[in-house]
Amino acid sequence: MPKSSIADHIDDWQRLLATAKASAADVPGLNVQIAALEETLAQVQAISAIQDTRNGLRQQGTQERKVAVKKGKDLASQVRAILKGNLGIRNARLPEFGVSAVGTRKRTKANQKKKPPQAGPASNNEPEPAKQPAPASQSTPEE
Repeated sequence: MPKSSIADHIDDWQRLLATAKASAADVPGLNVQIAALEETLAQVQAISAIQDTRNGLRQQGTQERKVAVKKGKDLASQVRAILKGNLGIRNARLPEFGVSAVGTRKRTKANQKKKPPQAGPASNNEPEPAKQPAPASQSTPEE
């Protein structure tokens, strides 16, 4: 059975009801089925309307939540800035509020021990003088 949307079913049922009502007098027992289909059609349309309303409310709620979250982030940033300003940038209590304190940097072992320069031309930090190109040979024209 091919997949169809609810709107396709509703359109199909409405067309079927319109044509079936015209033939109801000729077919015995058709009126009962037509009435049942009309009732089901009305029920599906009502449920679809409720779902459309819920989807609209859900979308509106999502938009309102985004605005509120943005406002909350801004306010949290302001609170942290005020705390940092009042307590100082190096206060040990700042991490309690989600703010990293500025501290003195510790030297790592690699930075504390510097390797002595190696003997030889490779350790010389001065650039080597550039070699000048050999002069072009001057030739005299032979006569």
